[in-house]
Amino acid sequence: MILISKYRRHEKDFIGYLCSNNAFENRKNAIISTLVLALWLIMVIFVSTKHEVWRDEVRALSIALEPDTIWGLFTALKNEGHPILWYLILRIGFMIINSSVILKIASVCIAFGGVVVFYKYAPFPMWQRILFIGGVLPFYEYPVVARNYGISMLFLFLLAKFYTQREEKPFLVAFILVALANTNVHSAIFVCVIAFLWLINVLVYDRSLFDFRRIIILSCSFVIVGIGVVFSAVTTLPTQDSIVTQALSLNISQLLQELWTNIKHPGLHFTVIFFGLSALMRDILMWILIAGLIVRPLMAISLFLGVVLVGLFFSVVYYGALRHQGLVFIFIVSLYWIVYKETMITPIDKLAKYRVLLLKGSVYVVLSAIFLVHIAGAMRLIYRDLVKELSSSRAFGEFIMASKRFQEAIIIGEPDYRLQSLPYYVKNRIFIPREGIFRNYIAQTRANKSKLTMGELLESGRQLRISEMKPVLIVLGHFGLAKQKDKPFIRTIQHNKKFSWTSEEMDDFGASTVKIKEFVTSEKNERYAVYLLPLQKANR
Repeated sequence: MILISKYRRHEKDFIGYLCSNNAFENRKNAIISTLVLALWLIMVIFVSTKHEVWRDEVRALSIALEPDTIWGLFTALKNEGHPILWYLILRIGFMIINSSVILKIASVCIAFGGVVVFYKYAPFPMWQRILFIGGVLPFYEYPVVARNYGISMLFLFLLAKFYTQREEKPFLVAFILVALANTNVHSAIFVCVIAFLWLINVLVYDRSLFDFRRIIILSCSFVIVGIGVVFSAVTTLPTQDSIVTQALSLNISQLLQELWTNIKHPGLHFTVIFFGLSALMRDILMWILIAGLIVRPLMAISLFLGVVLVGLFFSVVYYGALRHQGLVFIFIVSLYWIVYKETMITPIDKLAKYRVLLLKGSVYVVLSAIFLVHIAGAMRLIYRDLVKELSSSRAFGEFIMASKRFQEAIIIGEPDYRLQSLPYYVKNRIFIPREGIFRNYIAQTRANKSKLTMGELLESGRQLRISEMKPVLIVLGHFGLAKQKDKPFIRTIQHNKKFSWTSEEMDDFGASTVKIKEFVTSEKNERYAVYLLPLQKANR
């Protein structure tokens, strides 16, 4: 009976915790919250250690480390399409620990910071906070996959926490917006929307509170935000030499047409975060989420603007994968955080009660349903990461590190971009035949030539073997070349680049190299066939 009594008491305490709105209001809540966050962190670290890094994850680290000085980052980021903050974090972190593992450490720590801010300060009940942090974005996509998007989650949640204190702490809100604008382009769009919202609030609702000192402080705050956005734009704006996007070639008519499409269909691009829904259902869901904020009309307008503008970005600049679409969902959660918190502390007139009911319905029903779906998505991706190989780069790296001879080898490859994940695991020098230079990442410009032949690839290896006096590993991501009988002998890869060969070139390649290993178990396309161009063949 005593055991049953204790069990029921603990059960009652836990149910009370789930229904409470304060993660650390008493000792029991603090203990449970600490355990939940610790469990989240342990599980994420475990999955992260099993995760094979992907090429665009390592590419950021390679770019961050290439310049001789930290100031060289500004030049290195030209045509990269991302602002500077993530690269700055990686550069400084590497200076401290001198290891490529900083990529995973930084990603997990930043995402954990965002989760802690949400779990401690969000106004939603604890059961809903637990659902959220177990979702695919905070539990997998942003901490485990090491990209800059976890920083956006952290700063969007910091913004949600401090936005209601913008009158007392305008400079803090301004600097949060500056940091957010320099994480990625999507977040810079959100910053423009939030800054516009803030400005309207100041001009329309706060004019009676104006005095000279306050005008100066607010003006400085908006100037700071403006400088941050302009800096982000200057850093990320592509040139005509870019091969990633053709956005600069669009005319006004095309832009307006795409804008109108996104206005009519705000759910058009959000196929992953609203997985399983038809285009019509996605539109309806997005309109419901917008309507849920109508108790604060400016917030509803802000959500609409953010969704439409990011949708426009997806239409004309770069498509939205889970990580990109997820930022829109984090933006939605942040706006609901702000509105829910403001609504709970503000007297409500009778007319607004119906709007508050709509807000609560959106929070407790719609958001919770999405959280549950996202938990299922997290489980699926985590399972895939644990039991399957997402990239063969780790296995290839372990193979190289097991041989002192290969640790000194020069590596060249085709397609060249599939080797960009390798520098996380090995320190071998990588030569890029399409550009004629040693570098750990490829240029996303026309400097990376559009056509390459097998003869040119082999000749690059021979020249390197002579000039560097080291063995050369030629890594092919094209399979079955010798077996292909039908012309043309051409493979088309990313950004419409071509790799071609002739029967004579294949014979020469086969006679000059020795196939030493294949790495083909990857779920994705980072698979490699490795050929050795031995050092002694240079002396024949």
